[in-house]
Parts: sequence; C-alpha cells; structure tokens
Amino acid sequence: MYPRYTFDDTALLEWFLKHGANPNKRCHVRDCTPLSFAVLEGSLEVMKILLENGRSSSQGQLLHYAAMRKTTDSLAVLEYIYNKCLEINASNINKLLDQGSPEYFAMNRRAGLGTPLHYAARAGSLDSVQFLVGKGGNPWILDPYRRTACGWAIYGEQEHVAQYLQSLRNVVPSNPEKQEFNTYILILITISRQHTQTLRRISRECLRIRKYDSNQANEGRIAHNNLFERIEARHQHPDCIVGSSQSPLNTMTGHAPLIQSLW
Repeated sequence: MYPRYTFDDTALLEWFLKHGANPNKRCHVRDCTPLSFAVLEGSLEVMKILLENGRSSSQGQLLHYAAMRKTTDSLAVLEYIYNKCLEINASNINKLLDQGSPEYFAMNRRAGLGTPLHYAARAGSLDSVQFLVGKGGNPWILDPYRRTACGWAIYGEQEHVAQYLQSLRNVVPSNPEKQEFNTYILILITISRQHTQTLRRISRECLRIRKYDSNQANEGRIAHNNLFERIEARHQHPDCIVGSSQSPLNTMTGHAPLIQSLW
C-alpha cells in the first residue's frame, strides 16, 4: 500500500511504479487498493498517472471511493471514474461496498456499508448525489442497518442533500412502510445532540399515549392519528399532563424545515 504516501509527489509515485509497485494490490480486509486511496484522496493527475500505466479501473471499488470524496472536485473525479469503466460501474452503482466479495462483505457488514449514493450523501456533495441518481442510483436501497442514503445525509447533518433525496419520493418508488420508522429514528438521533431534555419529554408522552391506546383498545376503540400528531394535540389541550402549552416538537426550531419535509 506504500504508493498511497506518494500522492503529493508525482516524481516519487512514478519511481515506485517504475520499480514494480502495484497500485492494484488489495489490502487484507476488503477490495481496497492504493488506486482506491488515490481516488479517495489524490489529485486527478495522480489517478491519470496510475490508470495510464495500465492499472485496472475494475478493481478497488473505485466508484464507491470516488463518492466518498469531500473535496471541491468530487463531482469531476466521480464522473471521470464512472466513465472509465461504464459497464462495470453501471452494474455496481446500486451495490453496497464489499457486496461483490462475499468473504469481505460478511466480515465488514457491521461497520456499516453503503452504496456510492450513501457515501455521496454523507459527504454532503449534492452534485455527486444528483449525478449518481441520474445514472440509476436508487435512493431507497438499505444498508445492513436498514438506513437509506437520505438517512446517512440526516445523520451527517447534510440537510440540503436530505431534502433533495426526500423530493424523489414521487419520482423513484420507495417502500414508505419500511422507511418511515428508520427515518423517525434517524431524526431523533440527529436532534438528540441538542435537544436531550425535549426528547425525554417526547419519550414520556409516547409512553403515556401507548398506555392510553391499550386502554382504548380494550374498549374497542382505535386511534386514527399518527403518534406525532397526537403529541401535538395533547399539548394544545388545557389538561395537558406535561403542564406546558408548548409542544416539545415545536421547541426543535432549528430542525423544523427538515422535520416537516420528512413527516
């Protein structure tokens, strides 16, 4: 893997190549090569040097690593890598990292593996996300923890990317029943850093409503409103148990636009 450390010195990189360094040599834990690291961290010039020296663009899961870039040239690199091996990249665009290597996938799945779209969403590169969607990237594929690319964007606090992906609901079919619960959980994880006390109040309200639902079910009654609508309604009622006229959901003002777009 030593060519990775030559990315800032093209003369040294060429020296390594001349003396037999192999940019396609895999590491021990996955199909990740020095060329993969070049795609993730190096300049476009370095990538071209490696590829022009006969190095394969079909190894190293290059599309995934290109999608992970957080630099200003991330879209240019992603387009360059995608076009280098169109057929393979088109078939890999909706695969999770390591999915093409069963032995690596089984070993690494607990680390949280995503598609190129997952990684671009977490990196906050809206241009890269739009490029991948345009090439057939499916925003509703779930990672091993049942999170979508939108979920990764929310967790990474990339709200502009999350809002774009949510806007695709009517364009790219999804399974809302499977996605709804995961989306709520990811919202709560994201806002919990700033609203711990508020979330405790919401949890108490949820427990009270569940107890109320159980009593109502015994009487043959069924609740029709969703949980969050009912929390809002309880805080507008004069007999609110919490003793506050302000709903805990409304205290999360900094996240209101995102929450409204997802709920």
